[in-house]
Amino acid sequence: MRPFHTESRFWEPELRPYLIGFLIIGKNHGILARYFYKLSQIIHIIMIRKTGSFTGIASLIVLMVWGTTLRIEAQGSKFGVKGGLNMSYLTVDDADRNRILPGFQIGILREMMLNRTVSIQPEILYTVKGTRTVYDEEILGFEIVDGTTKLGLHYIEIPVYLKLNLVDFFNLHLGPYFGILMFSNMETDAEILGFVELDSVDEIDRDQFNKLDAGLSAGIGFSMDPLFFGFNYGLGLRQVANQNQNLAPLLGDAVHSSFQVYAGLAF
Repeated sequence: MRPFHTESRFWEPELRPYLIGFLIIGKNHGILARYFYKLSQIIHIIMIRKTGSFTGIASLIVLMVWGTTLRIEAQGSKFGVKGGLNMSYLTVDDADRNRILPGFQIGILREMMLNRTVSIQPEILYTVKGTRTVYDEEILGFEIVDGTTKLGLHYIEIPVYLKLNLVDFFNLHLGPYFGILMFSNMETDAEILGFVELDSVDEIDRDQFNKLDAGLSAGIGFSMDPLFFGFNYGLGLRQVANQNQNLAPLLGDAVHSSFQVYAGLAF
């Protein structure tokens, strides 16, 4: 893993005002858009240092799209923050052995109205996905192993939704998402032969996984200004495991499958 040095441009004085300005919600959407655009550049710097050149380039493309769309002067726009619960698993062949892993998501969004009914909503989220495996093995009535192993994959995820606002308080939304793997870990809590305790949390080399994820997400949303909440389902279209690494035989061509419950505040 590459070290993250404090001399990164993230800390340079000329970038700090944009972090402060990003938190200020003004009437002039053009000014706010410039703060978002600069934020996307800052995040890109972090991505380059955390994920390497290939994924860094991919993140730059996605974030430039984000920054560019924010400069569109639509008929109306809203900025928002959101967070919620992820319930995810990997679509491996041995489905009976895998359980849903609780995770979370948190981030920012911008909704831009194209007309009174249709809008575009890009988001930048930090999200945790993965899977959980349960062990309960017995031989001749003797318990061999009992416990769980959790595989957590931490992403910066950028969904871009096309929203159909059927009425003022209800919408349907659908769109692609792109994910950039930041890090991964495995947590095991098990008891072997009834007396050997195994309790560990280990970071897994990111090279074991595809660093870039992509898929489709769809859901329904409800709004009661300034509050909103909703439900999404996301399905990955890119296999999680790097087929050239050791985890490939275990995970095969598994992709992410996740159900999300979220709530937020719009400005």
